[in-house]
This record gives sequence, structure tokens and C-alpha cells, in this order.
Amino acid sequence: MKKLLIILIVTIMIFSITACGPTIKIGDGEVSLKDGKVEVKTEEGTASVKDGEMTYEDKDGNAVFAVNEEGVNLPDGYPENLVPIIDDSMIIMASNQDQEYWLTAITKKDLKDTAEFYKDVMSDAEDLSTVTAEGMNMITGYKDNFYITISLTPSDENENETAVNIWIAKEE
Repeated sequence: MKKLLIILIVTIMIFSITACGPTIKIGDGEVSLKDGKVEVKTEEGTASVKDGEMTYEDKDGNAVFAVNEEGVNLPDGYPENLVPIIDDSMIIMASNQDQEYWLTAITKKDLKDTAEFYKDVMSDAEDLSTVTAEGMNMITGYKDNFYITISLTPSDENENETAVNIWIAKEE
């Protein structure tokens, strides 16, 4: 993760110098600047920034990380039938690697309604645990061979919105 942050910082610095340009060789990779997109390729994968969205793909081309304040798509293979995304939500971060998924979404629903929705979603989970403390809700359980953790907090931006963080991992 440290390498990814360094790559993105270098990418942003280079992008701030020029909006378009050639491919620059760096160490074991290259940086390309074209059509408003900055892309850093190394043996480990590719990081890119375009239109406010940052993505990272591993060396096999699997998208494993995407973030954008304007929203991103659910990662390929996300088990939406197990843990659907509550209505009026925007996913701002999504990650997928080897059937392990991380999502962050902001919903326009308040914390109470959002917590009730996800408690209902998880009602048939094994080893169900629900913790509520200091304005935060955490729901964990095991469902259809997946470990699931959902944490809910009031949004930093608007107290009438809720931040939803979901982690799902397939049992090996």
C-alpha cells in the first residue's frame, strides 16, 4: 500500500507539471501523460488518475482499487445478493482482490434507518454480532461462505447521511 501511495503522489506531482506529454521511464516502470490521464506502470501493476478517479490494477490487469468522490462502480463479482447497497447511496471507494471486497458508500438515509436495513440484511447470518457505541454501528456475521463486517457512522459532511463501510471475504 505504501508503494501505491508513493506512485500516486509522484503521479500527481508529474500531472501538476504538465497535462500531456511523453512517456517517462522510471526505475522498473514508466509514467505516461496523455489526454489528461496520468498512468504509472511497474512490474507490480498500474496506477492511474483521470477525471478525479484513482485506480490501481495488479500485474494481471485485475482492478483492485478505485476511488472517486463522484462515485465508482461495484467491483466485478461483488456478491450483491448477500449484502446489497442501500438505496440512495453512492459508492466512493471499491476494492476487490481474490474474492475479498471493501466498499465505502455514502447514503442519504440517516444512521437509524441504515442500521435497520443492514440488520435485516444480516438477520439470517451465522455468528451474528451487532455493536452500537458512540454513534457507530457494527454488524458482523457469516453468510453463504462469506465473512461480512458492516460498519455505519454518521457522514462527516452531513449529519443526515450515513457512511457505510462493507468488508466481505470468501472463506478459503
